[in-house]
Amino acid sequence: MRRILVSHYEGLLTRAAVLDGDRLTAFLREEDGCPRLIGGIYLGEIIRGAPGTKGMFVELAGDAKGYLEQSDVLGAPSTAPRPPPFALSKKDSAAAPRPLPPRTRIIVQVKRRPAGSKLLQVTTDVSLAGMLVVLRPYRPIRRITKALKEETERDALHDTLRAIKPPGKAGVIVRTAGRNASAAALAAQIQVLAGLWERLVRAAWEMRGPGLLLAEPPLLERLVRDELGPERTEIVIDSPAALQRLEAALEAAGGKPRAALRLHAAGPPIFHAFHVEKEIENLYNRVLSLPSGGSLVIESTDAMVAVDVNSGSARGGAEALRTNLEAADVLFRQLRLRNLGGLVACNFIGMRDERERGAVEKRLRTLASEDRGNVWVGRIDPLGVAVLTRRAEGEPESALGLVKCPRCGGPGAVVDGVSAAAGLLDALRLKGRSRTIKAKVTTRVMAILARSPAFKDIKAELGRKLAIEELPCGPNADVEVM
Repeated sequence: MRRILVSHYEGLLTRAAVLDGDRLTAFLREEDGCPRLIGGIYLGEIIRGAPGTKGMFVELAGDAKGYLEQSDVLGAPSTAPRPPPFALSKKDSAAAPRPLPPRTRIIVQVKRRPAGSKLLQVTTDVSLAGMLVVLRPYRPIRRITKALKEETERDALHDTLRAIKPPGKAGVIVRTAGRNASAAALAAQIQVLAGLWERLVRAAWEMRGPGLLLAEPPLLERLVRDELGPERTEIVIDSPAALQRLEAALEAAGGKPRAALRLHAAGPPIFHAFHVEKEIENLYNRVLSLPSGGSLVIESTDAMVAVDVNSGSARGGAEALRTNLEAADVLFRQLRLRNLGGLVACNFIGMRDERERGAVEKRLRTLASEDRGNVWVGRIDPLGVAVLTRRAEGEPESALGLVKCPRCGGPGAVVDGVSAAAGLLDALRLKGRSRTIKAKVTTRVMAILARSPAFKDIKAELGRKLAIEELPCGPNADVEVM
């Protein structure tokens, strides 16, 4: 059965682990008060062209700025002063022939948040997601999600789509949750999304300057919209307040998700109770162990991921091939869970035999076909180096809560203060039955804990058993059982 585990610390952090059986398939986190940028829709204003590129800088809201590629400027939304809300012809959905002049106002959506200090990447090709369908106002397409593989099922959905008339030349993509939906249910959600978009367009031209039109919903509400499908799903959550929010989101959802909610009120922290804590910790590790005894080393930068396979006890031949196949499986799993993209270079071991190279290439291409990130896989050279490219979807790896080490300023990464605070709360709950617990935290983490109601409750429950030492620097948080 599919299961979603939700750990929610009010005023601090929400984390969600999506499981297929006992296997972790996605890990999501969101800090309270830090809304998701990707998917947000803004009325932007062109600042100027970007020198040396076919792009433009766009003012969004406040200090936020974006970068708009010329190829992402479609005909209809670039029509001044009042563009139509939906494409009406092929010209409307084609790329605009020339850059837009400064001070032109245009509705854009954040499509990517690059790592580091780079600007948000925005597009005029807006997508509005519902539970069953995605509406594309300026892209006249009719598609079925790639997650549905059965040809008969896809053909039936295409027949259903032909019977639906979206407004203008707007496009529709059927999501996984819409696989068993009727034409009436799909049409009803399309009309809801179309009405929302028309209201946004009207609101945009009443604004006096750039600003936010529509923010992405918080993580708990996005779980209902994006993670629930026709199959039965159990959502286990450790917070009564968050449970009420999920119940309200389920009631308001378009479609009828088959979800059962359950409160995890006692016992160890939820990720420990369901034995997925180790898998989550692996997302933060640079070195990962392989079943056969080898290991995989992952180093990522803004635009490239370097991967090295270490042999362990493998001595070549069948042992090396087994290690390489295991490494390929772990590599694609980590790329997906960490949402890594760009150029990926992987150095396999013992790849001089052409048949073994072919076997590993075949495994890589099979894994690439199952990945949502548009992966291209190249040939493995005689030295064992495979090069592939992957388009990361959604938030970058920094969304896991990793930051540059504040102590040495080196290339390594550590968990940020909010993640350290949540980890400390988990550790205190896990070790709460011990006689004495001593915790060491930095001043910054202590300030974060001070605003958490969960920390106040745990502190009151443990009483004198808990001793906290505040440090000006050092590891973010450390717990010792006496």
